Amino acid sequence: MQDKSRPAVLLYGGDFDASGEDIDRDLIARTDCWASVVRVALTAAQVVEYRLPVNPGKVGDSRAAGFIDRHGSLMQVEIDALPPETLRRLYTDAITSYWDVSAYDAVIVRERRDLARLAAVSDHLAGES
Repeated sequence: MQDKSRPAVLLYGGDFDASGEDIDRDLIARTDCWASVVRVALTAAQVVEYRLPVNPGKVGDSRAAGFIDRHGSLMQVEIDALPPETLRRLYTDAITSYWDVSAYDAVIVRERRDLARLAAVSDHLAGES
C-alpha cells in the first residue's frame, strides 16, 4: 500500500519510440503503486540535444499514429545511444530534486551513534569472556 504522505515516484529511462512513451502511463495503471513516473530519458529534446541516431519506428505498433501526431514521424531511438556518463548525470539531476539532505545527514548521525553503541556493547561482552 502506498504511503500517501510520501508519494512513490519512479524515475524512468527508456527508448524514445511509440511503445516507450507509453510505459509511463502503463506502469502507473498496472502497478497501482506509483504516484507518478518521471521520464529521465529519452525525450524528444534529448534526441536532438545529444544528436542521437534515429532508427525507423515500428509501423505495426498500435501507438504509432499517436506518436506521429506528437512528433511528426515514426522513429525509434535507443537509450543505449546515450553515453553512460550522460545518463548518470541525468539520473543524478533527477534524484537531486527528491533528495532531502537534512534527513540524510540525520540518518548518518544516528547510524554512527548506533555503531558506536554496538562497538561498546561488543567490547563489554568481549571483556566478560
